[in-house]
Amino acid sequence: MAYGSTLTTTEDAAPARKSRGAFFTPPKMAEYLADWAIVSPEDTVLEPACGEAEFLIASYKRLMALGANPKEAAERISGCELHADSAQAALARCAELSFEPLIHVGDFFERRQEAAFDVVIGNPPYVRFQVLDSSQKDYFKEVSHRTGYAISALASAWAPFVMHAASFLIAGGRLAFVLPAELLTVNYAASIRTFLLSEFANITIVTFDKQVFPEVQEEVVLLLASGYLSGSSDCIKWRQASDLDRIGEGVDKDYYPGANGKRWTGGLVPAAVADALNALDGGGFCRLGDWGRISLGAVSGNNDYFTLGADDITSIDLDDSDVVRISPPGSKHLRKLAFTDEDHDRLVAQGKKAYLFYPEAASSKAVRRYLEVGVANQVDQGYKCRKRKPWWRVPIVEAPDAFVTYMNDYAPSICINHARVRHLNSVHGLTFADEYRDLGKQLLALACLNSVTLLSAEIEGRAYGGGLLKVEPREAARLQVPSPGLVEAARDRLEAVLDNGAMLLAGSDLLSLRNQVDEALFDGVTGIADGLLEQIRDSKQVLYERRRNRGKGRMRKRTHTPSSRR
Repeated sequence: MAYGSTLTTTEDAAPARKSRGAFFTPPKMAEYLADWAIVSPEDTVLEPACGEAEFLIASYKRLMALGANPKEAAERISGCELHADSAQAALARCAELSFEPLIHVGDFFERRQEAAFDVVIGNPPYVRFQVLDSSQKDYFKEVSHRTGYAISALASAWAPFVMHAASFLIAGGRLAFVLPAELLTVNYAASIRTFLLSEFANITIVTFDKQVFPEVQEEVVLLLASGYLSGSSDCIKWRQASDLDRIGEGVDKDYYPGANGKRWTGGLVPAAVADALNALDGGGFCRLGDWGRISLGAVSGNNDYFTLGADDITSIDLDDSDVVRISPPGSKHLRKLAFTDEDHDRLVAQGKKAYLFYPEAASSKAVRRYLEVGVANQVDQGYKCRKRKPWWRVPIVEAPDAFVTYMNDYAPSICINHARVRHLNSVHGLTFADEYRDLGKQLLALACLNSVTLLSAEIEGRAYGGGLLKVEPREAARLQVPSPGLVEAARDRLEAVLDNGAMLLAGSDLLSLRNQVDEALFDGVTGIADGLLEQIRDSKQVLYERRRNRGKGRMRKRTHTPSSRR
C-alpha cells in the first residue's frame, strides 16, 4: 500500500499511480494549505485532483473550525478525480467524518464552468507533455489559447493544470497548490510564472530545506496565491521552512523576480546576500554581456560526419584547405584558463576530432567522394542539412576570443581561445568589445572564478539531466562578473594568481582557486565584509547541492494518462 493510500497494490498498483502522476500529500501539508486558503465559513472549495480526499478532509475540518455547520460545509466542497477507484476511496474516507462532498469522476481538463469557487486547492499531476496522447495535448493547447499564455512542448501537466484550475476562481479568489520546484527554475515554466505574477495580486512561495514527500525525491514548493484578477504582483513573499513540522515558521522576505518569466531561483538566496549582489551591480561588477557578445557555436547537423580527426583527413585524402580547425565536440578539454595551439596539437595527436569538413567548393575528387559517402548515408537528409544549400556547408562563425562552457557540474568556465579555432554548439563563444579585448584575454577567465560569479551562475542557470548546470547564451550574458574597472584595479593581484591558478584548475582544486581570486578582488579592492562573503559562498553551495540532489532524485518519466498528485 502506498503512503497515504487506502487502496491495496492490487486495487491501484504503483506503476498505475506513477503513470497518472499520483503521489499522496502528507496531511500536515494539506492542513496548512487549507488553513491558509479558507478564511470564511462561507468559502466554496474545489480540489481538481482530489485522489483519496486528503485536501477535501482538510478543507472540511477548516470550514468546521471556522463555524460552518456540517451540512453546509459538505455542500461547499467539490472535487474532481480521474481514477474511479480513488474517487470511491475518497468518498469512503469522507463518510467516516459524516460528510459527502460532490466528486466529479473524469478528466479535469474536460470540465468547463463559470468561475464559482473562493478557493482552489490541491496537488496537480506530474506527467510530461511528450508522453500524453493527442487528445490530452489538445486540452493543453486549448488552455493556452483561452488564457493567452503559451505552454511549451517540454511542459509537464501541472503547468496548464494551474492555469485551468485558476479559471474556476471568482475574482479575488485564492489558489493553494503543491508544485514541483521546477516552477522556480525551468524554462518551460516561464509562462506559468508570468501568469501568476499577472493574474494574482499576492504570491507567497514556501520552500523546504529537506525533502517532504515520503515516496519520491521530487523537490516541491507551496504556492499561495490570492487576489485573482484583482491586480498583479511584482514582489513575492518567500519563506524557507526547515521541514513540515515547521511549515508555518520563519519570516517572509520580499523577493522581486524582475521581468515576467524570469526564473525565481534568486528567492532561495538569503535577503542579505541578494542585497549584496544588487549593490555590486555597478559597484565593481557588471554582466558578462557588457564585456562583449555571446554567440552560439556551429550546428553541423551530423558531428560524426562533419568533424574529423587527422587520420580521417589522411584516409579521405583531403587538403588542408578542405578543413578548418575547431575545438572538438564537448567541453572537458576547455576546463582551463586558455586553449593554445599546443593544446590543439595535443588533441590532434590523441585522435580527437579537431577539424571540421569545410571545403570551399566540391571541386576536388577527394571532396566529391566524401560528399558521395554523405549522400549514401543520408546525411544530406538530416534536418539541418536539408535546410541549407549546399547541404554540406556548415554555417560556422568567426573564431571567438573565448569559450564559455554551458553544460557544467560545479560552475561555467571561461577559456581564452589563444589558438583562434572555431567552435561547435557544445560551447558558447565570447567575442570581446574592442576596448576590453586585451584586458579580457589576459585576466577575465581567472577573475570570473570568484564567489559572486559562481553564485550568479546558479541563479541564472538551470538544472539539467543528472543535476548539471546548463547556461544558455542569454543566461551567460546575464552572469554577474567583475567589471573591466575592477579587473584593471586588481590587475597586479590577479596576475600574481595566474600561474598557480592554472595549476589549481588543472587539479580541480576549485575551492582553493576561488579563495585566491576572492582575495585578489575583494581584499582592499571591492569592499565586501568577510561575513557576507561567507554567506555568498554558503548560498552557492546550497544551490549547488539542491541542483545535484534534484539530479540524483529525479522522478522517472510518467506515462499514459495524467491524474492527481494527491
